[in-house]
Amino acid sequence: MRGLSDLWHRTRSLRYLVVGAGNTAFAYLVYALGLVFGLPVPVASLVSLLCGIIVSFATQGSLVFGHLSPLAFVRFVLNWLVMYLIYVGLVLGLMAFEINPYLGGLAALVVTTTISFITLKRLVFRLPGRDDAANESPVVASPRATPPVRAEPR
Repeated sequence: MRGLSDLWHRTRSLRYLVVGAGNTAFAYLVYALGLVFGLPVPVASLVSLLCGIIVSFATQGSLVFGHLSPLAFVRFVLNWLVMYLIYVGLVLGLMAFEINPYLGGLAALVVTTTISFITLKRLVFRLPGRDDAANESPVVASPRATPPVRAEPR
């Protein structure tokens, strides 16, 4: 079990995938419930977005990127407003090809989730004074984490 814990703390992409899957499932559930209750696609998507922003900022900021600040929240909201426009455009575009909004919503999630990882990493949660390589996969402090062992040259 310790190996999984160490992997979790060392690997940002794993944390992003796991936390993002939970956030995505939550946002899609809100979206689908909105459709079930008769909301139009743009409204169901907006409600899902607003609920998802709050949950996602807290989970992505703290569990994945280790950086929560008022400025990061503003950038996070702006990022998701752009993602919302892309998402709705994709769903409506797919509906024009007679794809139902449930499947269109799932397809649009794949696209926006991929784009959002890049923008969150490079724009929203980027730490000042750190280049992208240093910001790529930081080791999150853990009370059980051991320092990395460096091999001595022979």
